[in-house]
Amino acid sequence: EVVIISSTYKEFQEQKKKYEEVSKTMQQPKYTPPQSHEPPQPQLSRNEKLLKEYEEKQYLKAEEIGRRYERYIGYLYEIDGYKVDYNGIKKGVKDGGVDLICSKRKELIIIQCKCRDEQGQIHENTILQLIANLSKYKRKYPNKNV
Repeated sequence: EVVIISSTYKEFQEQKKKYEEVSKTMQQPKYTPPQSHEPPQPQLSRNEKLLKEYEEKQYLKAEEIGRRYERYIGYLYEIDGYKVDYNGIKKGVKDGGVDLICSKRKELIIIQCKCRDEQGQIHENTILQLIANLSKYKRKYPNKNV
């Protein structure tokens, strides 16, 4: 299976927030001890607050935004039981057009992530390169459903 996952940075941030909200409700313990027994929650330090502000204001380079997007998409596959190879993060621009290689049993999914601006388009070369990679991975892993 070949997948191109694309969204704007704004969409990515919104999806991430929704996912974090859902995750919090899913990870709630069945029994919550009375509040008087819970330790007080630590306050963020000044530096932690500044870092959080910095990240929220999108002062990130395109490369860092791309890496974070790849990690987020990879994480979604990991929680679905896939083993994820973060090819794009490990190899950078020399990733050959494959950011994530996700495998589970006999299934292999090749993913190219694109975190683009509002007017950004996915270029034909990206799609052609991914199709070429599909053929390459089918030959490389004949026992997998690529």
